[in-house]
Amino acid sequence: MIVSGVTIDAAALEEANTAVEWYKMRSPQAAGRFLEQLDLAIRRIVGGPRVARKRQGFRHVLVRTFPYAIIYRFDHGSILIVAIAHTSRRSGYWLGR
Repeated sequence: MIVSGVTIDAAALEEANTAVEWYKMRSPQAAGRFLEQLDLAIRRIVGGPRVARKRQGFRHVLVRTFPYAIIYRFDHGSILIVAIAHTSRRSGYWLGR
C-alpha cells in the first residue's frame, strides 16, 4: 500500500488498518481485495491528482467495490491522504485535519 510521492496521515493509516482488520475477521480474501483496491485507488490519485473535484480544499476518490473513499489534498505537487473514510459514517469528520 506504499506508493511513492504520497504522504499518508497517521489517522488515515489507522483508519485503513482498522478496515483491514474488520475485513480480516470476516474473510482474509476480502481483506486482501480491500488492500488491492485501496492500492489501485491511490495509484489513480497519483496518476491524476487533479481529476477529482475539489471541495472545501479536499478531493476524494472512491475505493471500488468497498464503501470507502480516500480523502486527500493536492497542493504544490504533493499528495497528502488525510482520511480513509467509510462513505456511510460521520461525513466530514476529517475536515479539521
